[in-house]
Amino acid sequence: LRLAMKKTTSIRVLKNYLQSRLGGAQQIVLIHKDKELKNELGSLATAGVTSGSILWLLVKPVAGNNDREEIATLIRMSQSLANLRNMIRSLPSVDPAESNFSASVTFSIVTLLLESVTIHS
Repeated sequence: LRLAMKKTTSIRVLKNYLQSRLGGAQQIVLIHKDKELKNELGSLATAGVTSGSILWLLVKPVAGNNDREEIATLIRMSQSLANLRNMIRSLPSVDPAESNFSASVTFSIVTLLLESVTIHS
């Protein structure tokens, strides 16, 4: 991510901007030359950030609500898969000898998309 900022921009303004770009529910830590930029009222210039400087961005997800939402999503997905399995099991079996379908029957192909969710502890 490349940003063009004024050297008078405060660390707090930069962090707020990054939080808004990342969805807002994270704690942002900025590292410059192996030191955390803690003085949020200080400017980029006073922190030694110059044109072409590289800042490391550490994102710490806020624990609590996000974890609960991810767990709830996993539970819903598990229930959905169990429901799908039960529906498939309840379908009548098809005998290959009886598979003479008429030309007037319309078939639909259904694709099941599953989302992989990673829980961070």
